[in-house]
Amino acid sequence: AQRLQNELGNVPVGIICSAWGGSAAELWTPKAAFEENPFLLENFKKLQTSENEYYPTRISAAYNAMIAPINEYKIAGAAWYQGETNTGNANSYELLLTSMINSWRKAKGYEFPFYIIQLASYKGWGDSTAQIKNIQRKVSQSVPKSGLVVISDYSMIDDIHPKDKKSVGIRLANLALANTYKANTALVNGPLYKGISIEKNKITATFDYAEGLYFKDKKADLFEVAGADNVFYKANAVIKNNTVVLQSDKVKAPVKVRYAWKNTDQATLFNKANLPASSFITE
Repeated sequence: AQRLQNELGNVPVGIICSAWGGSAAELWTPKAAFEENPFLLENFKKLQTSENEYYPTRISAAYNAMIAPINEYKIAGAAWYQGETNTGNANSYELLLTSMINSWRKAKGYEFPFYIIQLASYKGWGDSTAQIKNIQRKVSQSVPKSGLVVISDYSMIDDIHPKDKKSVGIRLANLALANTYKANTALVNGPLYKGISIEKNKITATFDYAEGLYFKDKKADLFEVAGADNVFYKANAVIKNNTVVLQSDKVKAPVKVRYAWKNTDQATLFNKANLPASSFITE
């Protein structure tokens, strides 16, 4: 809000904070979304409930109490920073998050921008953190007027909440300034996976927002490739014409790629704006 106000000529900027630590996305999703898709309801039942009274567990509870009452307010956009509690059941998160965004917009009556702050890297939860981060990337690319703020380079590994919150906020503000207010022409997105091409034993990954692609500290050790057996091996990665060419002696016929797939992986691939690439896996 501070950066927006400074950049927009001291126009007052208001922020409505509706947040509840440790809450699942199901709690922020209107009941109608579950009535339209029973799959979401069944997956919600698999979430572990907490005996701690601090955590609400009723479906749509946070939406009813903290979103619905402000639906009459006109907003310029929404910022979503959540996902930790859904790491235990990531299978439904893509549909859930997409349904939630569409439900919020339907209730408002217009398609406001929706910006997702990607989860930080963290040593817990198996590889499910990477799954959630990948889903957040996919939703930001598939849902209209959406965006993604990648923060894995600010991660602390032993704490899911980065201490450097100002830098996270500035990245979010830069995205809003460019996409919502059209007041920023700089590159505001980190590299986002676009596609792959295969030539014999080499596989090339392409990205959007890949201008000036480089490896930080010369490290290129977060890419893995797999063949038809779906077994991943670390790959040699070389940047060529703002793409990443991958090869592994253990995979003669690669068909899949993944990047930064361990929970503790911190970004090594950046673009000319010094913004990190998102975790991803090809499908």
